[in-house]
Amino acid sequence: DALLGAAFSFNSAKTFPISVSRSRGRTVKLIGEDSDYGNYDYTGKVLIADWEEYFRLGGQHVLALRVAGGHGTEAPRPFQLGGTFSEDYGSPLMESADTLFNKRDYALRGYRDNLDVLRGRKMALAAMEYRFPVFRLERGFTAPFPLGLHQIHAKAFVNGGEAWNTAADREDPRWGGGVEVHFDVIIGYGMLLDFRIGTAHGFSKQGEREQSYLTLGSSF
Repeated sequence: DALLGAAFSFNSAKTFPISVSRSRGRTVKLIGEDSDYGNYDYTGKVLIADWEEYFRLGGQHVLALRVAGGHGTEAPRPFQLGGTFSEDYGSPLMESADTLFNKRDYALRGYRDNLDVLRGRKMALAAMEYRFPVFRLERGFTAPFPLGLHQIHAKAFVNGGEAWNTAADREDPRWGGGVEVHFDVIIGYGMLLDFRIGTAHGFSKQGEREQSYLTLGSSF
């Protein structure tokens, strides 16, 4: 797969030293890609729009909203919804342009990450999260190497999405919800990693009754 792409990325979201996440503001991404560049497996063009909005509710409590949509022509590399990991949110250390292009895997907690019904050249996704602090430890250890636990925070969430190729094969959106606990771990003296433990339930057809996971990075 090879492509040409252009993107517009805007970020006014604010994060503070004791925040549990981005606290207010928004991020907007508009991405255009062309897979007709060369003789490769995929063809066509893809447009993606992704909007996140953050509202501070008082203290360190945050309401986070996300809506995203993608549209592909011909036969591009398809979108795949499901699982707990999004390609463009795999690690808080990855905030470069490399995370903008050729990304097709989007988390939809409560569903497996390889369902045919959640794969297609078009997609729509929405999520809402209530994020809140649990405990601020701010303790570290120096042996055998520097390691610290900054704070523990949690979220309750609901998400929904769909993927399709044509109007004829489009089905109802799949919805899921659950809870997560996050551990902000500092390695060395400045590398902040976000470990999360969660459980999700898929409310619609083919949803998981109890999807438990431990992973690094945020779903958005």
